[in-house]
Amino acid sequence: MRISYNQPLFGGGKLYKFDSRLNKLKKENLDISTKAQLYSIQKKCVELYMNALAHDLLKKNSEINLSIADSVLKISNAKKLIGEIKEQDYLQSEIQYEQSFMEVANRRIQYDKTLRELVTYLNLSPEEYNQISIPNNNFTKEIDINHVLADANEQSSLINDLKINNLEAERDLYKAKLQKNINGDISLSFGLNQYGDQFLLAYQKPSVQQSYMVNFRIPLLNWGINRNSYEIAKYRYKIALTESEEKYKSLIEYLHAVVDEYNFSVQVVNTAKRQAELALKQYRLSVTLFSNGHNTFFELATSRKQYLEAEYIYMEQFSKMWISYYIIRSLTLKEY
Repeated sequence: MRISYNQPLFGGGKLYKFDSRLNKLKKENLDISTKAQLYSIQKKCVELYMNALAHDLLKKNSEINLSIADSVLKISNAKKLIGEIKEQDYLQSEIQYEQSFMEVANRRIQYDKTLRELVTYLNLSPEEYNQISIPNNNFTKEIDINHVLADANEQSSLINDLKINNLEAERDLYKAKLQKNINGDISLSFGLNQYGDQFLLAYQKPSVQQSYMVNFRIPLLNWGINRNSYEIAKYRYKIALTESEEKYKSLIEYLHAVVDEYNFSVQVVNTAKRQAELALKQYRLSVTLFSNGHNTFFELATSRKQYLEAEYIYMEQFSKMWISYYIIRSLTLKEY
């Protein structure tokens, strides 16, 4: 039985410190990555849910629009018969109705598709999860970007990966530097060379027969040969630092953009919802005015366009608010 230890003649202590720091960082990053993976799954669920919710609202809005378009078509037909509107206006209302009908059919298909994607991801059956509802809006009114950056520097697995890459590049550079200069290896070993009929009996008296050995290995023929390897290592080290810096800057810029998007959406989402409600009321009022002859078909079409745009803006801001929050959460592993 022999126990041995081997390390470079010079620089072994520093290499050991490099490896210890790397092992510690990798262990910490493994814990962070596991947690980040769970947060990423939650983010994906939110994205799929928001997509299904958006198509559900679009479907319901298209059904409302079809109902109104049907009323407008009937009113236009009556007005055409008594000569209050031209044939062109009636045809336009009929085209609008047909477009609304096709839109409803398309929205229903898209909603079924997005709901199926959500249910499949959650590993549920359509019978278990067949309805989408608007979740409560209880988010923080504003998130401080400085807090987000501090949390990301502490908890982000992406930033930890960059730290590990930089440290590995620094260690490899130090190894190449050691190989460039005069160096060697020192080996220490201790061995027991007794024997016996049984394993335990062979080592009952270690002081009787044992051996100590100290070996030195100095590669005389390799002195100075590794200068090119050292220059290559320096170049790779600079590249690693540059790439890490660029990736870090990109991540910081991305966090700024996501936080800005969240802060804007959380501030305007209630206003956007109110505008959509008012636009629908205005559209219905415009239909009534059109039936009474106090509104032109152009004004009716304009109010319809405003309603559809307001609904789209509301759903867009609502989705952005939820998705951007969960993106921030997945990158910092913190609640806000």
